Amino acid sequence: MEFYWEKSLKTISYKVMYINVPRDYIDSSIFVTNMELNYDREVDYKLYDKNMNYIRVEVKLMGKGNPESADVIYARDTKLFIADTLSQQNKNQFDSNNIPYIEMKNNPNVVLSFKKALHRLNIPYTK
Repeated sequence: MEFYWEKSLKTISYKVMYINVPRDYIDSSIFVTNMELNYDREVDYKLYDKNMNYIRVEVKLMGKGNPESADVIYARDTKLFIADTLSQQNKNQFDSNNIPYIEMKNNPNVVLSFKKALHRLNIPYTK
């Protein structure tokens, strides 16, 4: 059941991304790791900023009592984190690491939150 919900969350975030980010700034090889690096890890999405630097995006289904899922920001050098729900501890962790995050649950302004994160990361988007 958890896999279904995480897949749904990724589908929704993917659609929000494609509505707002020009195609030239989305990496179509989102699940492919860089095989030239022996430490590279899979990432959910890669977006590009205006200078064509890639930005790693993680989408997680954060269950109650599972705050360590947010530690992916260290393992994968994540620059944008999207989750269904976040604890205050998670939010503090992202803030202290200067990483934008989007909490989707009970957020009627998900698209606006996404656009603010894109702006902060210097990623082109439709206004």
